[in-house]
Amino acid sequence: MATESVQACIEASAELSVAIAETKLLNEKENRLLIIQRKHFEKGIKMVTDQAEEQYIRYISYDWDMIEMIQERRKSAQVRMEDKHQKKTNEVILMFGNNINHLFLDLLKRFPNNLKNWALYLEFCRKMKMHNASFDLVDRMIKVHGDKPIVFAFAAEWTLMRRNNYELARTYLLQGLHSHRDSHDLYLELLKNELEFTSMLKQKYAACANTPERDSTKDDLLAGANCKLVYDDAKNNLKFSEKTIPLFKSMIQMMNKYEFARQFTLDIISDILKEMPKCEWLHDLSAKSHLINKLDTSIHSTPYPLAELE
Repeated sequence: MATESVQACIEASAELSVAIAETKLLNEKENRLLIIQRKHFEKGIKMVTDQAEEQYIRYISYDWDMIEMIQERRKSAQVRMEDKHQKKTNEVILMFGNNINHLFLDLLKRFPNNLKNWALYLEFCRKMKMHNASFDLVDRMIKVHGDKPIVFAFAAEWTLMRRNNYELARTYLLQGLHSHRDSHDLYLELLKNELEFTSMLKQKYAACANTPERDSTKDDLLAGANCKLVYDDAKNNLKFSEKTIPLFKSMIQMMNKYEFARQFTLDIISDILKEMPKCEWLHDLSAKSHLINKLDTSIHSTPYPLAELE
């Protein structure tokens, strides 16, 4: 039995066919083929088996291809198109977009477990400039798939790409770490976020030579305090072990790319040596080159080459 969203697609097809004919961007044969193809997809998405999921994706892809084709034909015919045809073409594109939106809503309702479907819908929202809807969708995705650490990392990445909002990205990652305290990936994503955020702040203040005096909190941020907090939390929560050494090694490699954070790499090396004096990775590293002279000699007689940490 068709859901309300599917029924909406069916009812829209007849109106769409008439509207497309009025634009004169498709000939009669193409319009008939459009009707036949959409009826085929509408039949496919009514199936009660998992095969319906594939039909949804194919239907969505078909309608999106139609949008792009109509936009291209409108562009090439724009000089000679009458105003009424221009207006009708805009209506047709909107009708296709609404149909795709209905299809995605129904797809996620019927097949919510496939993360790819959520990602595809988010990409559609981006292309259609449905910004508010996309962030509502991210929140819904987290509610449904909050048991997967990757969802929080995806939400943070999406936020940075679409809004360049480091604070909101941090919120998503901290939310993920609250539920997944042992996730190495989330710790690394959070550290990456804080490194980039601090770098952005430093560039911002460097560009403003006449900036008023900053408070101590701002100075701490510019010194990379948030980056150090990420490491401290990982150290206190996960402890040092053969299992967690790859995480801390990755943190050192990430911090070493930012001058303001290189001081923290020495703290990490120092802490590892205190807790794991026989750490094979660090001892292999020490044999490769001269060591960093800033490292506390009471812990190790020779320091480590940061270049070797890349």
